[in-house]
Amino acid sequence: MRNGAWLRGALLAGAIATNLAAPARADTPPAALEASLRAWLAGVLGPRADLGDRPVRFTARDGGGYAVEVPLAGPVGSTGITIEAPPITLTAQPQPDGRWALDAIRLPSPLQIHVPASAPGGAEEWTLRLADQDQHALFDPTLAAESTWDGTVGGYSSGFRSKTETRRTEVARITTHARWQPARDGRIDVRSDSTSELLATNARLKNGIVASFSAAEANVTARIDAVRPAALPPILRAALEVGPLAVTAARDPVAATGHAMVHHDNLGATLPPEARATVRVALEAAADLLDGFTEEAVFKNVRWHAGKLDGTAHAVAARIALAAPDGRIALHLRLAVDGAASNTVPPGPLRDLLPRHIAIAPHIGGVPAAKLHALLAAALQDGASDAALEAQGEALLSDGPLTIGIDELAADAGPAQLQGKGEVRVIAAEDVAGEARIRATGLEALIRLAGQVPELKAALPVLFFLKGIGEPDGDATVWNLEYRNGKFLVNGTDFSKMMPGQK
Repeated sequence: MRNGAWLRGALLAGAIATNLAAPARADTPPAALEASLRAWLAGVLGPRADLGDRPVRFTARDGGGYAVEVPLAGPVGSTGITIEAPPITLTAQPQPDGRWALDAIRLPSPLQIHVPASAPGGAEEWTLRLADQDQHALFDPTLAAESTWDGTVGGYSSGFRSKTETRRTEVARITTHARWQPARDGRIDVRSDSTSELLATNARLKNGIVASFSAAEANVTARIDAVRPAALPPILRAALEVGPLAVTAARDPVAATGHAMVHHDNLGATLPPEARATVRVALEAAADLLDGFTEEAVFKNVRWHAGKLDGTAHAVAARIALAAPDGRIALHLRLAVDGAASNTVPPGPLRDLLPRHIAIAPHIGGVPAAKLHALLAAALQDGASDAALEAQGEALLSDGPLTIGIDELAADAGPAQLQGKGEVRVIAAEDVAGEARIRATGLEALIRLAGQVPELKAALPVLFFLKGIGEPDGDATVWNLEYRNGKFLVNGTDFSKMMPGQK
């Protein structure tokens, strides 16, 4: 398979950004640099990769250093996908401390990616255009000192078009600062901060609904802890090798795998033996790729519209954190909306009850990383049965417990405010227990309001019921929930018979 532009598009992230090739001296001839990168890429990407004559072009500059060019245009292997774009360009200047100054970095603009009409879902097109760019970096090829990236992009616009959907995103300006810092055992910590100004997305969806989202500003912070650079090449190789196969298989399974896939018991049966071996190696590398990552985004002065619905918010925040410090994977999420409003509901009591603040922070924890890795590896084995994989899935619980919970739940409705948190522990399929605590203030005021507003009177029986089973706690009402041994208790009272499926 010819990978062509598919490989060249990942070159900066692979060869230059991680720079696992031998560091060059200031007087290294351009041909030697190109040969070094070619040898490194051939080792990383394997014999299926066709890099072309010069996947990266180095030219010596009169003032010292090099002009670097990374071609992108061309077909993406045998997938039928093509790229139209100018090359990535930059200058590279060696520094006295062993680092390299990368300046005048220009990403390809305009860029177009074409998917043929014969592909699943028909023809598709992605476009990207940048009005202006100012990007530079200071990079240590040994990763022993801090490396940085600073960039500003103005007039960003991207689009997607298919026979069923169109999307367009525009951002007035994007400013990014990133840094790579040495960590333990040759690993690196990655930190990045970016600010986007005046961003807007408009889409016409498959069902004909027109949707839009805009924000005056978006701030994104991210951190990746203890990345192991040596783990990146096998992962990159698997992505480049299996990615085109997946596209081809969706269109022509026989061409991709050499046999018709009428039925398969596991993931491995969908890939040829060579690809399975590549993915297994990548899976081993991914098991020790990093210690964890965290990303948080805050959107300010948000507006959204979808069909006949619309809304605004002072701020929308989202956060994701993944780590496994004790060998057990823990995933934490958080979504919060402040200052929410909507014109969909007419002015009056119902609009006044719409939540102005909403926050929910779920988590999943206790997943044994080693057993999850073993399950994924087994799924890539040819001949593994569904029953065997199911048994390994159940083994994840035997080393538990698996925990599913809510770290934070908050919302308001007119005069009432709600707060809560809780957790469920799954020890086995039939062994589940958990607790939660919910606290509400202003419940009596909400009941009085519901009694005065005709549209809310239907909610009175539910509000009276909740008030009746709650416990007073100063000016608040509290519900302590517990599920154990098949019983569901609220403040010590058994409500098991009210659960679904109970008589």
